Amino acid sequence: MMKTIRPLLLSVFFVTALPAFALRSDLGVSFQLGPQFNYGNGYVSLNNPGGLKDLNMIAGDIKSKSLAETVGITTELMVRYTILDRYFFMLGGSYTAGVRTQGQYPLRSPFTGELLEASGGSFVGSGLGEYIPINGYFQQSHYGVPLHFGLVINFWNELRVILGPGVGFYWAKMISSQASMDTDLLPLTVKSEFSSFIIAYHMNLIVEYLVIGSPEDRTRLGLLAGIQYTHGQSSSLTDKQKGDDIPGGTPVAPPPEAIDSAKINLSGYRAFFGVTYYFFATK
Repeated sequence: MMKTIRPLLLSVFFVTALPAFALRSDLGVSFQLGPQFNYGNGYVSLNNPGGLKDLNMIAGDIKSKSLAETVGITTELMVRYTILDRYFFMLGGSYTAGVRTQGQYPLRSPFTGELLEASGGSFVGSGLGEYIPINGYFQQSHYGVPLHFGLVINFWNELRVILGPGVGFYWAKMISSQASMDTDLLPLTVKSEFSSFIIAYHMNLIVEYLVIGSPEDRTRLGLLAGIQYTHGQSSSLTDKQKGDDIPGGTPVAPPPEAIDSAKINLSGYRAFFGVTYYFFATK
């Protein structure tokens, strides 16, 4: 049965695909570069349930330095196929590097949210020691293959508006390090590393203006600007980092292994600019 169905499916594919190349179509490659806002800000772990924004606080006599707003820089190379000047398909590769955000904040219990105190290298009860200043940094990155499709709206001869959804298949990583700023008070070092495969969904809006050539030319060049919304996150992950220096009695989860768990979140908005080089066209 399958031996009969497979040739039939292949025949249907070629019969339906060939007319597309006979119709008005063009093929080009786009290079895009731009920031993704709040990139990594949705990172939440079992030992940091409130996320990165929750660490930005000043309490007691601790000198705190807020974590900078998280941002990523995305580089993307896409091949775009347009049919009848109305429909498009894009396939390519992208890489997003998060700018490392770093700051100082007091150590708190992940279970109660209360500020923890220490004295002489160990934890003590409330009011019996000093708050524990922590220096921490966080950095997220991901790479993968996005696939987009949708509509092309033409204005005059030079301007195109490209609108449509998409899906991306990504491999993402988040690393973090949190260390005591006063090792005499408490010698604490906790490093975490999480990685995961994530399927994310996109919505794209791109405006492209032709600067070299005309729409009828086989080769031409256009400048573009756009915005993309991404939605997608991982399932719960286990910390892959080893060799933490964690004193006994430290309220980290889940005890006593002191292994953190977390979710990596790719959701957010991205603005980008770029250029498209068209190298093929049919009339």
